Amino acid sequence: MSGLFHANEPDTQSLLTTELAMFTTDRGVAAKEIAGTGRRAMLLESERPPDAKSPMYTRTGAPGAIPFRSGFLDWQYRREKSVLGVAEAEGQFLKRLEATFCEPVGNTIGDSMDRFWLSWKSLADTPAAQARRHVREEGGLLACAFRRASQALDELADCLHRDLESRTSLINDFAAGLADLNRRIASAEAAGQAVPGLRQRRSRILDRLARLSQVRIEETYTGAANVSIGDTELVHAGEYRRLLAVDGHPARGRDLGIVWEYSGCPVSFAGGEVGGLIRARDTWLPETQNALDALARCLVTAVNELHRRGAAQGGLPGADFFDPLRVTARLVQLHGRTADNWGEEIVVGRTGARKDVDMARAQVGLAERAVMPDGCSTFKGFYDSVVSTIRARRAAARDVAEAQNMLVEQLAIHRRSDPGASLDLELANMIKLQHASLAAARVITTMDEALNTVVEGMGIVGR
Repeated sequence: MSGLFHANEPDTQSLLTTELAMFTTDRGVAAKEIAGTGRRAMLLESERPPDAKSPMYTRTGAPGAIPFRSGFLDWQYRREKSVLGVAEAEGQFLKRLEATFCEPVGNTIGDSMDRFWLSWKSLADTPAAQARRHVREEGGLLACAFRRASQALDELADCLHRDLESRTSLINDFAAGLADLNRRIASAEAAGQAVPGLRQRRSRILDRLARLSQVRIEETYTGAANVSIGDTELVHAGEYRRLLAVDGHPARGRDLGIVWEYSGCPVSFAGGEVGGLIRARDTWLPETQNALDALARCLVTAVNELHRRGAAQGGLPGADFFDPLRVTARLVQLHGRTADNWGEEIVVGRTGARKDVDMARAQVGLAERAVMPDGCSTFKGFYDSVVSTIRARRAAARDVAEAQNMLVEQLAIHRRSDPGASLDLELANMIKLQHASLAAARVITTMDEALNTVVEGMGIVGR
């Protein structure tokens, strides 16, 4: 008799389990488009059949919702996300670098050089006092253009350092979050609890971390995810190592390094936004600054050499036009004698005679001479090649970013649909669960009828 009253227990549990499974399937369909989520399904475990010692069914495990996710797709998605981070970081840097040389229109170094040579031509055509002062003014503006461009590069370097510091702090925050989630997941799963929500949170953090740096992820048997940057572990189970942004090379005071706080060793970034920013800072920025300094040095040296060959008004020997001790873009300026006079020190000819304009014409011809160290570039041609290189690199970075963004989006779709929340698959699963629910309900109805027969029909014989 007692067995009859307890016979409904497994079927009631079955009904509740299928109801929970249908709810989980419904949530999986609703979350189909949410980034970082995959298909979730119920892990249904069988119950131990009755034996001689226990007439009732005994549960051997609790059903739990588990996420389905392809480990290979996760690895591929995060790898391409790291490449996308490199391309976007480099593209943003090159965009700002291009703006330094190309904007505002009419006020670039190239435009200043054109006006400078044009002022010498005007002086050669009309050797008057006003033309001399015009040459001096245009020379000062050219020197100012060099200094302004160099200052812009310094400011760009400071921006890169701030970006690196903020991303270092962000990596530390992600590492701390991953360590905490590792502890919570390991603790819960060791107690037999399924924690798909925590795993999805961890997966989203790993995706964001992969954008910042190329990482290697290894999941252990305890459920923890160990994360490495280069050959060093950033996160190990419930522990993590902090990164530290420090001043780098003393000889180049603007440089900033990222090291492991526990050892002081440099962090090896092979990709991601941080890798792209480091490459921009250590390669492209110094390369551009060196090219700018080379242009300033050659221009100052060539103009001064011609200017010393002639004579100023009154037959005074010519002096340097630019300061010969300040030959970098950051320091270039007019020579004191040139700047302090109203053009009297400007050398027009070899003898200082009124109609002698040989040196002014030589200065005009200097613009067309291949005087750069490569032996084949003029001043303007060299400057244009620097700007063209920056533009070409920016276009290449933009193309890579666009292609990578499309690839990452496709991989994100595959992650959600392999074996993700396919509507056909989920519909078939819901129909199966519905039939299982109806079967359990039918058994409960049958047992209810049997109990009713026992209660209402037995014990009336002989009345």
